Amino acid sequence: MVLLYDGACPRCCGAAALVSRLDQGRRVRLEPVGGDRCLPGGRRLACADLRRAVHLVDRRQRVFAGFAAVRRLAWELPVLWPALPALYLPGVAWAGAGLYRRVAATRGRRGTCAGAAP
Repeated sequence: MVLLYDGACPRCCGAAALVSRLDQGRRVRLEPVGGDRCLPGGRRLACADLRRAVHLVDRRQRVFAGFAAVRRLAWELPVLWPALPALYLPGVAWAGAGLYRRVAATRGRRGTCAGAAP
């Protein structure tokens, strides 16, 4: 799995460092992004989307963004397995996505992408 995060955002870098510490089995590869990203099969992730939310690309090339990426990540990190039932309670996806958007909107520096305006 690959976790794509804004390498110019201190909050994003801190979250990536936390994932690295929790990932004892080294199941997730962390990659800071600075521009558009092409995935195998020709799917393209736009820089603006990558700056807006963390993206997780799983082994089947499925892409999860924002809270959905956090929830999918919980399946990969055994230390988070106890939280899985709570992440699937009714309303949690809606509330989690809203909270993720609010936190992302208030983060400090928004990274810039090569060739794109900040």
